[in-house]
Amino acid sequence: MLISLFCSGYQEGFQESHDDVKTRILSICQDIIFLSSRGHTLTPKHVGIGLTIHQATRSKQLVQLLHAAGHSANYETVLRMDNTIANDVLQRYSESGNVFVPRNFTGTTDPAGYTGFAVDNIDINEETLNGMGTFHATQVAAFRQKEEGEPAMDIELSPKSEMRLDVQVPSELHELADLSLDNKKPEPELQKTVVSEWYTPDSSLINEYYKKDQAWWTGFNQLLATVNPQVTVVGPLPIVNAPAHEFETLWTVILRCKAMTHLRNGKFTVITMDEGLYNKAKMLQWGKTQVLKDVIIVLGGFHTQMTFSKVMGKYLQSSGMAEMWAESEVFGETTAGNILKGKLWNRVIRAHKLSYEALWRVLWPILTKWAKDKDDNECNTLVNLSETLATKFTTANDNDASVDALTSSELVNEVGQAARIIKAFDAAHYDNPSFCYWRQYMKLVSILLRFTRAIREGKWDLYLSSFSEMLPYFAAFDHSNYTRWGVIFLADMKMLPQTAPEVQQAFESGDFVIKATASTFNQIPDDQALEHVNKSGKVAGGLVGITRTDSARDRWCLTYNERAKLSEDTKEMFNVLERECTSAKDLGKARMRQDAEDVAKLEAQFTKYKVFRCTSDLVVVTTGDVASNAIKQDLLGIKEIGKKVIKEFVETRLIKKEIKFHDTLKQQKVKTFETLYTVPVSVDKSKTSAMKADKDLLRRVIVALESGRDVDVNTLLQSELAPVPKSRATLDGSLREAGKSDLGTILQGNVCKSQMPISRSQTCTIIDGMAAAHCTRVDVLFDGCVRNSIKGGTRDKRKEKKSTGIRRNVDNRDQRIGNWERFIILEDNKANLAHFLSTEISESYSAPPGRELKRKSLLAFHAITGCDTTSQFYGVGKASAWKVFEDAPDLLEHLGEESQISADVLAKAEAFVCKLYNPGTQEVEINKERATAFRKSKKDLDALPPTQDALILHIKRANYQTMIWNKALEPCPSLPKPEDSGWYYSEGLLKPKLMTREECSTPGEEFHVNSMKEVERKNLWLHEENEVEFVEDNDGEDEEEIFRAFCQWLQTADGGKRDRKMAKQHSSQVRKILVIIDPEKRLSSLFNKNLIRDKFLVDYAEKMYKPDTVKAHLLSLRNFCSFVKTEEPSSVTVDVATIEKIEEKAHLWSSSYKKDSNRRHLEKQNEDLQKLELVSQFENGESTRTAVAYIGQLSGAH
Repeated sequence: MLISLFCSGYQEGFQESHDDVKTRILSICQDIIFLSSRGHTLTPKHVGIGLTIHQATRSKQLVQLLHAAGHSANYETVLRMDNTIANDVLQRYSESGNVFVPRNFTGTTDPAGYTGFAVDNIDINEETLNGMGTFHATQVAAFRQKEEGEPAMDIELSPKSEMRLDVQVPSELHELADLSLDNKKPEPELQKTVVSEWYTPDSSLINEYYKKDQAWWTGFNQLLATVNPQVTVVGPLPIVNAPAHEFETLWTVILRCKAMTHLRNGKFTVITMDEGLYNKAKMLQWGKTQVLKDVIIVLGGFHTQMTFSKVMGKYLQSSGMAEMWAESEVFGETTAGNILKGKLWNRVIRAHKLSYEALWRVLWPILTKWAKDKDDNECNTLVNLSETLATKFTTANDNDASVDALTSSELVNEVGQAARIIKAFDAAHYDNPSFCYWRQYMKLVSILLRFTRAIREGKWDLYLSSFSEMLPYFAAFDHSNYTRWGVIFLADMKMLPQTAPEVQQAFESGDFVIKATASTFNQIPDDQALEHVNKSGKVAGGLVGITRTDSARDRWCLTYNERAKLSEDTKEMFNVLERECTSAKDLGKARMRQDAEDVAKLEAQFTKYKVFRCTSDLVVVTTGDVASNAIKQDLLGIKEIGKKVIKEFVETRLIKKEIKFHDTLKQQKVKTFETLYTVPVSVDKSKTSAMKADKDLLRRVIVALESGRDVDVNTLLQSELAPVPKSRATLDGSLREAGKSDLGTILQGNVCKSQMPISRSQTCTIIDGMAAAHCTRVDVLFDGCVRNSIKGGTRDKRKEKKSTGIRRNVDNRDQRIGNWERFIILEDNKANLAHFLSTEISESYSAPPGRELKRKSLLAFHAITGCDTTSQFYGVGKASAWKVFEDAPDLLEHLGEESQISADVLAKAEAFVCKLYNPGTQEVEINKERATAFRKSKKDLDALPPTQDALILHIKRANYQTMIWNKALEPCPSLPKPEDSGWYYSEGLLKPKLMTREECSTPGEEFHVNSMKEVERKNLWLHEENEVEFVEDNDGEDEEEIFRAFCQWLQTADGGKRDRKMAKQHSSQVRKILVIIDPEKRLSSLFNKNLIRDKFLVDYAEKMYKPDTVKAHLLSLRNFCSFVKTEEPSSVTVDVATIEKIEEKAHLWSSSYKKDSNRRHLEKQNEDLQKLELVSQFENGESTRTAVAYIGQLSGAH
């Protein structure tokens, strides 16, 4: 062989020998030829290795190292060959009429009925100094089935080419086609009427393919596969150096694909895209119907799979599945979380397949037991079926042969009968929420597996049927884009028999997916195949590092296809080509063993946590957290929610066309287990309202001083200075919390501890053990959780400070509570825990009768200084209050003895509160003590004593609470209504009444300043403080359609993407203009400049509003004009010219009022200076000093 090679070169006909020996001999022979010619005679080995290494690493040093060792051509030769390939591509491009056709698409003999393409972004974010200049382009690839007996494409290389090494690419390859669109959001242009039945899954297909859903899903289908299509030919096209999501880029790509189809004598161009590009391509097609009528746009199956896996992840979020995956050690904790997010596709599909199998193993014994209790024959059917399937599958696996069609058909009837039993079994457990939840998850997995099987086997009818099953779940979980465009995709595909019968026939034969290798059950969607092409461009030998060099990037794009073929031939020459094994890896013994172990682990977890438990509540299986009724209804009715959305969408937007196709879809916001753990964030607006009240009070004081009136501070302070008594309540109206724990420390400190006498001798302590056993006891007492309790306000406030409570049943000693704060915050949880502990304790212990020694006034002290049902005084803690109590316990002696508090008890309690604020005082009237405290400098307003009005209500509540405690030993105490003791009912809940008199910031008799002068000043102040008026409407429910549409438009990109509040403000202001100029509210009046000028501006706005407010209304009117011109609502019958005139007028009017606005700002500054001068004139007066002191107090308080 070696001598023959020396004499005549390698020729066919050599005797076959061992592959390794033959490979080594050929390698040595090629080395001898290459080295003896000093590298001038190139051999396949040296050319192939050089190109392969450069293709994989693009490393000059590595190629030169191999050349020095005699195993490769030099780096310059490799570049020249690469250049030869690129120029050959460009020559064919020129000969084809400036249409690029991959080499492996030019040698086909049969005319193409259509050509399939896939389009996607290719983004390479290389590191740059300024973060700019990264690569965002568009990758396109063509696909076709390989013809039987198709010869390999040979490439002629000319390493001695004298052409320059940089490739001159025609400029048109980088230029985008011109595009003009009248409307970038056109309405759908469908070639056939949409039928609602298209969106109903084909039950016969589901039943047929469901019969194959048995253990070891992938391997089982590998064995059953009987059809093995030809491998798909992939031809990457030159990369378009522009982002794919831009309309101009998509337009250019589609035109290039159409040109290639035409050159191959094809009729239709089929392009597959992910949803992000699909929707733009469809809008292009609707806008260019005639040009793109022969283009079929397909929604990518791979991205659909991943999106549906995200839907499943949302359904499972916080259900305990991720914890069970992690606890079983089948997946790591981070991986489990990523699976729920739809990341790591291979692990996602494996996780759901394993979980599906494990759940069936847990459910099967329950199912057979149910069937046995119902009918022995049905139980036998299930048992025999499982044994038969296991036997046939094991036999087929051992013999390494597929299950024959006859055996499979014999099982069909038995599987069908089993499916009927399972359906009846599910119906019998419809009232078991936990069972229904996990069965629905299993159905979601079945949908995903059916869709995956349709792809792997190329079953077009099953593909569309399973896609229609996915649509309701996309809609229910607010995947709006897949909801909207999935409906269009399904409609287009259902129309294929009439619009593109050749494409329909090809799809039915399986030519809508890609087959990369010769194995069975391994086809993938076009968009996934394109991801593989993209991946090759993102490795070290790909586009990384050359994206900003035009010549290098162009050469890579032009030669990628040919270089990949040469690299493949080189690897095959040395028997190192990695080809997928003809038997699926899922059938390997190691993989099957690993899968069996993982399924067993998951089965143990599902059994441990009783996923199919019988309970009336829907619970998180790992923690016992109970879902609310709203969560239960949404999760168990998720399919019906989605079906309703899809039905309404199809009928209103495609069939009846009552709503525009692109109008916003209403979010369903379904509640899941994750809702249990979502903490609501509330915005506290109470401080703003208090600031406004304080400001108004200050204004009124200054107005009174300016008008020459004296202000009686004592009278003023008999009312609260804020909407709530801030000494006892916070700004939101809730009671101030009391520091109860301090009281325990105080009481313990008063206990005299006995100590042993000090002695230098050795001492010991002797304890009578029996006495300790008889005298030591543990008392267990639980609060009763009574609804509508006087403690309800405190409980609500505790909930606001903490996370949302989680309902959880406590039923065994081994149960872990987990998050204690979120458990104990719910009354039902506390009641359940109290019942459980009482039951457990009562089995071994008994509670002795209660005996209690107490000081007579201690309970009253605790109630009046702050407990859960009363409030603590601001700045007065238990420790400081205790000192007052020790000096004057008699003041509280009779508090709580009677339900109706006497005047004497009330007066003593008021005196006690006076001492809390001023321990040495002899004052017994709280209002006088309040006035004294007010006059002190640097006194915080919150620390002022309450008014007598507010204090009386507080004392009544303390009296009521003390009375309840005094009756604690009575079995069924008779209690008066709390409404008579300082509480009131609001929205079915008991709330504390804080005061009966209005705060002094509200106009009242105390100031006697209700003159017209004050009213005028008030209006002036209000306009100055609120230069732009805000008119809040009723959330849009009662608005006329035109204003609702205007509000929605303002929140879109066309309307400036304003936030919801601002959009509603603009809508309200336009409506107000309409009401003022035309009581009949005719929309045409808004475009009458005379009405707007005379009735709104002159007669109304200039009298009522400041210039800035008028400008705001005119701006809203201009926005409304833009809305009418853009959207052309049917309710407005005004020509565009009239609208533009009003818009121009509104702009001119705004400019005029802008001058007035600037002048008003200067005037206001002067008025402020004048007011300060007025205040200084009164600085020697008593009332003026009081006002200034009050101003300082307000400044310090806020």
